[in-house]
Amino acid sequence: MRRIIQISGWLLFIMGLIIIMLFSGNEYQWMQDMDPSMTALPQGNGNREIIKMLIYFILIIVQIALYF
Repeated sequence: MRRIIQISGWLLFIMGLIIIMLFSGNEYQWMQDMDPSMTALPQGNGNREIIKMLIYFILIIVQIALYF
């Protein structure tokens, strides 16, 4: 049973890292790719940063739980 919990914890950790990689970058980058003359990209509302910090917090909790 302990082994199953460890494996699921590591899978949760890896999925969290993948989600963080997907959320990185600017969500409006595609606009600049379509129109290179556009110099300043619009700023997001900060929801991505909140979600990334929440995922970091969950990943830290998972790692602490796997340690004990």
